[in-house]
Amino acid sequence: MAYSLTIELWTELSIGLLVFALRFYAVWKYRGIRSLGFDDLFACLAIIFWILETTFLFTCGDIGNNINLTEITALEVPDSEVPRLTLGSKLAYAAWVFYILGIWTLKGVLLCLYNRLTMGLRQQRLVWIMMALSSLTFLASMFWHIFSCVPTYRAWQIKPYPGESCTSRRGNYIIICVLDVVTDMGILAIPLPMLMQTNLSLRRKISLMILFGSGIFVMICAVLRAYYSLVALDDNSVALGWAAREFLVAAIVVCAPSIKPLFSEYKKKATGGYGSGSWQSANGSNHMSRLPPYNSKNDIENATTITSGNPKRSQTYKMATIGRSQPQSESQDHINAGVDADNSSTNSNSNARDGIVVTTEFKVSRA
Repeated sequence: MAYSLTIELWTELSIGLLVFALRFYAVWKYRGIRSLGFDDLFACLAIIFWILETTFLFTCGDIGNNINLTEITALEVPDSEVPRLTLGSKLAYAAWVFYILGIWTLKGVLLCLYNRLTMGLRQQRLVWIMMALSSLTFLASMFWHIFSCVPTYRAWQIKPYPGESCTSRRGNYIIICVLDVVTDMGILAIPLPMLMQTNLSLRRKISLMILFGSGIFVMICAVLRAYYSLVALDDNSVALGWAAREFLVAAIVVCAPSIKPLFSEYKKKATGGYGSGSWQSANGSNHMSRLPPYNSKNDIENATTITSGNPKRSQTYKMATIGRSQPQSESQDHINAGVDADNSSTNSNSNARDGIVVTTEFKVSRA
């Protein structure tokens, strides 16, 4: 069966829309409409930009453009074909804009999630730094795309030949890829150090590291897109196909933390298990009773307390867990300073010093 760019573009967009639909369903189910945040706004914008990019890529690939032209072939283009190729070139130029907007709005979804995860912790400063860096790399990418070919109308000029920087845009694949990967590396550095410092089981550490570290697949896809696009600049389908693949991978990675509770709930129902851990009555006495309950629609409440082991600077944080069989929304997966330091230090492991002690409470209530 021959390769079809059209089939790939629309198939990957359809899969991506399904992924986003699952994400918004999970948000509605576990958080409610009133708890929508900036990450949900970024997700909506990413969907819009992705649809526009795919539409423009398909159209410019269908009607033609100036990407494959050279100084000689541009002069051979019949005058009757110039308006059609001009329109296709304008769409290709706009597709780059929507690609940049889409990829960076997906980064915004993750940064908003991490901002909640690190709320009240010193790591939140790193999130703010990455927000600023992501904004700068976005502006730099857009600046390069717009001003690498001036005046701008030369980007869709057919005759005379405007030059490689205005047609194939080789520099875009290199510069934007570098800025993209650098930003992703910074975002990836936010959750992994925190997970390494927790006293979770090795299995849970690995599962959470895979979940939050899956951004490495986006970086790999971005590099492959740049490489194969530069190797086969004469074949539009290569660059257009890899643009769609990168967007799909990024969408899956960004939506994974939100969608995971749906699969956790399904696994719980399928196995009849409720996870591991020590069970306590909801009205029983325990050192975590002062933590406010979750406003979840589920009948299982799971809270994990991360406590600094140093009694001189002990501080307890509440973190709803990701990765257990209990369904929890990622919006509830935040770390809040909320328990008195003195009381928390007396309940933390006395043998712990500068480490992190993790205690877990499960509350079961009848429907």
